[in-house]
Amino acid sequence: MVRILIVEDELQALEGLKRMLTLLNIEVEVVGEARSVKAAKCFLERTEVDLVLADVHLEDGDCFEFLDKMKDKLFKIIFITASKQNALKAFQYNTENYLLKPIDPKALSEALNNVLTQKEQAYELTRLKAIQKNEPNRIQFKHANKTLLVDVDSIIRFEAQGAYTLIVTEENQYLLSRHLGFYEHSLAGSFLRVHHSHIINTKYIVHASKKKLTLANADSVPISTRKKQHLKQWLETLIK
Repeated sequence: MVRILIVEDELQALEGLKRMLTLLNIEVEVVGEARSVKAAKCFLERTEVDLVLADVHLEDGDCFEFLDKMKDKLFKIIFITASKQNALKAFQYNTENYLLKPIDPKALSEALNNVLTQKEQAYELTRLKAIQKNEPNRIQFKHANKTLLVDVDSIIRFEAQGAYTLIVTEENQYLLSRHLGFYEHSLAGSFLRVHHSHIINTKYIVHASKKKLTLANADSVPISTRKKQHLKQWLETLIK
């Protein structure tokens, strides 16, 4: 569920936006409304939200005034306004999207779904790290409607496949609906990202050349130019 504050000084636009949110049938909850810079600031000082839907120009100023005072708050922002002129400035903040009035329901739906996905991924990552803290040698993920716990040491490599990630272990392969970066942030120790599409368990390297690595299961993994120096430094630590 995405907790939303709507910041809009036109009552008709405010009510219309609330109706649209209901019709879109997305997991959101409007937890507050503000029609001025002062009201928005006061609300955010006492209430945590995931997202602010904000018009740029308000009755007592513009929304950048309260956003400047809320830089320590971790909420996303979707601007909904009648003017394009503030778009460049808007993206100096934690902006998810900049939508013009009248609102395109499809564009709003896509923006909200992106925020919801990011929140779910952040929650899953936090949960994964908590599990690994208690069980540091295991990693948990969902596959074929089952929750699996796999020994980290048995994972040979991770490979990005679009929005999915292929995990190759000593015995199995799993295609998971998470991007590679999601797993990179939860891995440590012997794991190394050697290419934008590949993370490998260095314990399984059997041969290294200038352009690729050969792993114990005979898989060949490319090395990106940008990652070569990092890999070279890691290999040098083994020789010392």
